[in-house]
Amino acid sequence: MTERRSRLSSRDGVMLVGGMVLTLGTVYFWTAWARGGETSSEVVQALPAAGLEAPSDQLIVAPAVVRTAGIESVAVGTGPASERLQTTGVVEPDQQQIQEVTPLIAGRVERMSVALGDSVEAGSTLLTVLSPQIAELQGTLTSAVARRVEAEATFNRTTQLVELGAGAGKDLVSAEAALLAAQAQVTQVQQSLGALGATAAESDRADTATAVVAIRAPMSGQVIARTVNAGAWIEAGTPVLTIANLNTVWVIANVPEGRLGAVCLGASVEIRGPTLGASSLRGRVNYVDPQLDQATRTARVRVDVPNPRQALKVGMFVDVTVQGASIHEASELTVPSDAVQRIGERTVMFVPTDDPERFEVRDVDLGDEVGGARIVRSGLAVGDRVVTKGGFTLKSLLLKGQFGEDEELTSQAEP
Repeated sequence: MTERRSRLSSRDGVMLVGGMVLTLGTVYFWTAWARGGETSSEVVQALPAAGLEAPSDQLIVAPAVVRTAGIESVAVGTGPASERLQTTGVVEPDQQQIQEVTPLIAGRVERMSVALGDSVEAGSTLLTVLSPQIAELQGTLTSAVARRVEAEATFNRTTQLVELGAGAGKDLVSAEAALLAAQAQVTQVQQSLGALGATAAESDRADTATAVVAIRAPMSGQVIARTVNAGAWIEAGTPVLTIANLNTVWVIANVPEGRLGAVCLGASVEIRGPTLGASSLRGRVNYVDPQLDQATRTARVRVDVPNPRQALKVGMFVDVTVQGASIHEASELTVPSDAVQRIGERTVMFVPTDDPERFEVRDVDLGDEVGGARIVRSGLAVGDRVVTKGGFTLKSLLLKGQFGEDEELTSQAEP
């Protein structure tokens, strides 16, 4: 019995020692693993400091990429603060550069030489009209020319007789008066034909008399309205065409009465529209309606806008930004619009650092855009520089580092 108890005690001791060794080994390896994890974490946290990984608000770019992208930057600018008004407007012809073509004769339209939208030169033929009124005047002119020829012959014969002593002086006076009357009648009919649109060639000679009148363009421009076709009968004074010079147009904007304080005569205006793309046109306010529309409580503001390429079309809706007067002595920061980058919901700019390969990603709050520049409300300060050329390359590298290559390509494909 005693011998058996001794054997059990020895076995229990061996198991106890083995358990202690196993426990100590587990504790050792656990401690070693834990220390190894802390070491790995410390290494990961040390990578940014070593330049292997940039913080989330910075971007490190390889020197070769910097050279290839041709990155350029400009300093943040400052200017006097001013109130800006943004609204919409509609394009209209300049009423001082528009004319209606209104024949002063009644007749039938024989031929139309222009269509709606055609460009015409001053003096070019627009249409021809067969007019009974012109036919009657041409007949009157033929008779007047015949009487003038007869009066000239009588005057010449009487002059010769008087010179020969075979004629009386009173006969010469009478012949001269008849000649002057005949010439006056011819001149009167010619002037009547000219006032009605007949050309000199059609009225100078009786043997070229015609009842067809060519209606000519009073100015150079574009046909913006046409109300008749060939074969139509028109009455005297009926408008048939409208010609406008669209090299300068009006933009009419309706401004609420509460914002009229930002508008003054001569104020600079920026116009953007669907046919202008990323560019814009500049104009100036030349009229502010002194009366408000009682229904909308707005006033019409007229802007003169040069339109040399005729990119602005009559009736087109455009965006209007009116540059108001400076506000006291305040100033505001401005940056070129090319420096602005959009990353999801963020509006950012890349700010160069002292290290030419490191760029700071700066979130900014921007205001209006005027003249290709954006107003900076917050995020930048005087003395900062922002990347203007090569910013898209930096944006691509930033997206690749954040989301991976697939997400970068997807984001670049989005408009």
